[in-house]
This record gives sequence, C-alpha cells and structure tokens, in this order.
Amino acid sequence: LMMAFARPEPAGSIEEVEASAKLAQFQQVLEQFRKECTTGSAEENLGGIRVLMDVLWKLFTRRKKVLTEEEYKAFAKNKDSMVRDPYYWVKFIQRILELLTDLCIGPDGHAVNEIQDFITRELIETNEAMAVRRRPAPECHDNIWAKTKITVDDHLNARAEIERKPGFVGSGKGLKSLMSQKDEFTLLKLGTSIFFDTYEDALEQVQVPATDDEDEANRIIRNLVPHVLWMQNRAQPPRFEGRGYGVEGLSTLQSNQKIRPSRFLYFALVNLLAHVTADSNTDNSQILKVVMPPSVVRGQLIQREVLRNAGQVFVPPHLA
Repeated sequence: LMMAFARPEPAGSIEEVEASAKLAQFQQVLEQFRKECTTGSAEENLGGIRVLMDVLWKLFTRRKKVLTEEEYKAFAKNKDSMVRDPYYWVKFIQRILELLTDLCIGPDGHAVNEIQDFITRELIETNEAMAVRRRPAPECHDNIWAKTKITVDDHLNARAEIERKPGFVGSGKGLKSLMSQKDEFTLLKLGTSIFFDTYEDALEQVQVPATDDEDEANRIIRNLVPHVLWMQNRAQPPRFEGRGYGVEGLSTLQSNQKIRPSRFLYFALVNLLAHVTADSNTDNSQILKVVMPPSVVRGQLIQREVLRNAGQVFVPPHLA
C-alpha cells in the first residue's frame, strides 16, 4: 500500500505537482503509523517499525536499472562501482526517516530502547540478503542472494586462499572472508552510495581558486566539499539547487532559490543516527562508532574552539 504512493524524482513542474500530491497522501499513511506506534508497549509496536524499515529498504536502495550479479557484488570491493541513480524522490525517503526519528523518543520524552535498537540493526548491521528474505514472493526470490550458498568446499577454498597470503596468523578466517562480502550490503551503505556523489566527482564540480600555489589550491578545494560522516568516500550534496560548493553559493542568493532535496535527506539521516543513541544508549553508540569513528565526528562536527571552551580536560593533546 505505501509503495503505491511512491513516485520517481519529478523531471518538471507538472510531474512535481503530481508527485507532491502523492507525497501528501503518503504522509497521511505515515501519520497513521505514528498514531499506532505510539500506543501500547514498544514490543507490540515493533511490527509497525519493521514495516516502515522494509519501506525504507525499498525506497533508499532502489535503482533504475537492473544490475548483473557481477556488478552488484563488485560493490563490496569498490564502493564507487555503484553510480548515483536515484529513482524514488528523496522526499519520500526523508519523510520515513523523520517519522523513525520521532518514534525513537516516546510520548514521555524518554528514548524507547527497543525501537532504537531495531532501527540501528536495520541500518548498520542487517545486510540486504537477510532483509529481503523476510518479504513475500516474488521479491524474496528476485535477488542475487537467493541462490547464493556457502558450502564446505567454499569454506575450505577461502581458508586455503587466506593461508597463502603473507602474514597469515591462526585459522578460522575463511568463513569470515566469505560472510564479509554480504556485510557490505547494509542499508546505510547501499543508500548512501546510490544517492550521494563520490568525493572525487564532487571535487570536479568545484571552481579552481585563483592562486599560483597548486597545493594551496587543492587544500581550498577539498575544504569546500564536506564528506559524508559515515562514508568518507562520498560527498555531502551542495546546499542549493543549481549551485555547487563554495562561498559563492551562499553569498549570491536568489529570491526563488530552493534547497536541494538530497541536502534534507542527508541531515535527516544524521538526525536519525543521533536519535538511535539518545538517552545514553551505549550499545548503539558502540555500533555507530564502527561506521563513524569519534575522530571523524571531531574533525567534521565539532570545532576546536568548542572543545577548548568546554575545558582543556576534554581536548585531546593533538588539538590543544
């Protein structure tokens, strides 16, 4: 039912009017989920959260073209192999993310740990092979993992290959090597790779500053393009439609200037990741540190002056 309202990214004003109407209907359905998922115990509401996450899996990982098995599995070795190809309008994904963020906090203002934990597992730990198998046919069959099996021979071959590599220590890494490829196909990684440009592609959109020092020019360019917090090889989208990165995009505003929808999508994701650790959810914090190390957070979100003002005791030696 919910997917019946989803529409592709509009190509013109007429399509945008139609897509906006469907978005409003989509929002009405989400409000019903909000009402039901805030009534009763958290355990009783996990079924509704699962439905919302399944819709997010479909919206956030959708691609226009069908990928071959070779192309799809190549993503695990080279995350740049999947090009940005957004099919569903990002505003549908944004609305889902905003609702999930709100549901992390209960009516009493305290975090709901059961919902936090479920969303965290779906975003960061559950791979696509596991998520797609719980859906009804034909989707549970029409995926590359349906026929992928790990046999004893596969395990022995993987173990033998690892043992031949220099620096091999111990045993039992063959199965880990086989399973690690599936673990690359998590919701957060797949969706980010589809909806956000690679960092190198984003650098090409920046106008080279007027300076004779090539190293200084490269440093300025790189500072103009912010990384995605949880995937450093992806770039945050520029702020405004029709404009790129840099100060000139902020200083020469137009009256009809619109903020890029993918910009809202990025910060909706940031907000959700913050809420799954609300009220000192240390278990989720440890999971989040795997994809978003504290050094990255300090480097991109926290200014050095803020750390200093908070007290020297909080400042690492290399920032003092």
